[in-house]
Amino acid sequence: MIKNVLITGTSSGIGKSCTELLAGNNFRVFACIRNRKEIQSLNYDKHPNIIPIIMDLQDEKDIESAYNELCKKITNEGLQGIVNNAAIAVGGPLEFSTMEIIKDQFDVNLFGQIRVIQRFMPLLRAGKGRIINISSNNGFLSFPYMGVYCATKFALEAISDALRLELKKWNIPVIVINPDKITSRMWQKSIQKSDDSFYKLKKEAEDAYGDSYRKFIAAIGKIEGKALSPIIVAKSVRRALNSPNPKTRYLPGFEAKITFLISKFFPKKLLNYLILKELNLK
Repeated sequence: MIKNVLITGTSSGIGKSCTELLAGNNFRVFACIRNRKEIQSLNYDKHPNIIPIIMDLQDEKDIESAYNELCKKITNEGLQGIVNNAAIAVGGPLEFSTMEIIKDQFDVNLFGQIRVIQRFMPLLRAGKGRIINISSNNGFLSFPYMGVYCATKFALEAISDALRLELKKWNIPVIVINPDKITSRMWQKSIQKSDDSFYKLKKEAEDAYGDSYRKFIAAIGKIEGKALSPIIVAKSVRRALNSPNPKTRYLPGFEAKITFLISKFFPKKLLNYLILKELNLK
């Protein structure tokens, strides 16, 4: 029997890879996109197992409309999975980050995921499904100039742990996936947004952080060049959806596993040193 899964943030990167892989593996994918124009460029409307859904995670009316649309399409089948993938990232020194930028990242990366879970839970219960939250190595390891983004991922980890316990009585697994360095258009957008945001700041920001911040952006660019294909995450998502007894956490790729172990067992001062060294800030 074909399985129904809802995926957020499917216009590029991990979300797009998940959509394409699952659609070819006996899943009917409800692929959430913010912009209607992207449907044609992604050819989602031409694939029999991909159903594009316009849904802005910051708009409760959009979410309600998407829910009603799914109710009509899947009748009594319910959802076998929700993959919370959508996220944004805007870097910059916390001292000078505006509350608008801070709130926006929390609204998409955390509150948006909660809105989706809350509204679609009836369909998830009906389908005896599971929740997969795409986190990051930044869900347990915080980087300079990315403090707000990291905070949203740390919070997503906490929400996932609590939700797993709350939903135990219904046997609804809550799974976290922590990729390390993955090629994604989100990070390319992030670098541009971060640059735009930084250079709109006061002169004091340039004086205090200018040289260090430029080194950080350059290092992130180099790290992005070594990143793995998002298909490695999509395969972890497929395993998590298909397994009769899924893990609570998947760490796709060797570096993800090493990063997780380092974050748990290395002293904080040593961790700080290694992060600064990798980012050429030491």
